[in-house]
Amino acid sequence: MHYRYRIFVSSSRMACPFVCQLIPFICINRPNTKPFVGKKIPIVGFDDFMRGFTLIEMIVVLTVIGILVGIAAPALSTFVHSNRLVTATNDLVADFSLARNEAIKRSRVTGVCKSSDGTSCTNTGTWASGWIVFADTNDSGGWSAGDEIIRSHEALTKITVPTAAADSVLYNRAGSITAGTGAYSICSSAIHQTRDVTLSTTGRSSITSGSC
Repeated sequence: MHYRYRIFVSSSRMACPFVCQLIPFICINRPNTKPFVGKKIPIVGFDDFMRGFTLIEMIVVLTVIGILVGIAAPALSTFVHSNRLVTATNDLVADFSLARNEAIKRSRVTGVCKSSDGTSCTNTGTWASGWIVFADTNDSGGWSAGDEIIRSHEALTKITVPTAAADSVLYNRAGSITAGTGAYSICSSAIHQTRDVTLSTTGRSSITSGSC
């Protein structure tokens, strides 16, 4: 666009000339208001957003949160302890089943015994300190040094085993139990619940619930 300029000089006295553009003012491309697009300001509820929270509102919100946490915390704690009890019971039953299956597959004696180090059987402590699944590779009829460890289980967390039928369970080549039949109780004192795993001579296991 070409612009034309005209110089005006005051007639009363010599003054510095000024220059103005002889263009229509309607053609000037200048918006009257600045656009808000691109500004990081919420359009809706901006005034409420900038106002923030009062002290009373904050106290009310914290009070409601405290009440909800107080109601939910006991239920959550019970759920956690119950889940630990079920997990420990399932792990023990799974290792009994593993030993039985390995006895049939290998055609040799296998067993499950309590263990505090994960490498050997022990006659002290309880099953809560852990246990191992082993194969009697030297045909001694039970655990002895040099036997193969099939699986080891770490100590139980906040779970006790107050009663157990034996320190070890032995399976013969047919999958029947030759030693260790009876009940193995797993207890969670936090919720006073127990799971009793009962082993029959056929090698089968059953689970019943109770209190401790």
